[in-house]
Amino acid sequence: MLSPHHCQGQICSYVLKLQGDEEAEFYVYCGYTKDIEKRMLAHTGIREAEQAAFCKLHPPTQLLSVCQHSSEAEAVLAECATTTSGRGSSGTQTACGAGESI
Repeated sequence: MLSPHHCQGQICSYVLKLQGDEEAEFYVYCGYTKDIEKRMLAHTGIREAEQAAFCKLHPPTQLLSVCQHSSEAEAVLAECATTTSGRGSSGTQTACGAGESI
């Protein structure tokens, strides 16, 4: 897995493991961005104004993967594939970002 620091300025898709609740043991959040470091700060609440609403309810507990892509379209396809493949797993739920916001 690539370190977010090594992806600075690149288009990346990423997968986060989020804190669970009474409905699911944990959640998986998929997204993409052009600024991975800034996006990770937003997801963890350090940049609270940009934090995804779902991550406010279910804070990230682990960065599962980061992948670099040559285009935004490729990153969106990777995000969609990850989101679709995670559906139906026992004890987990998959959430998807609303698109590049940073």
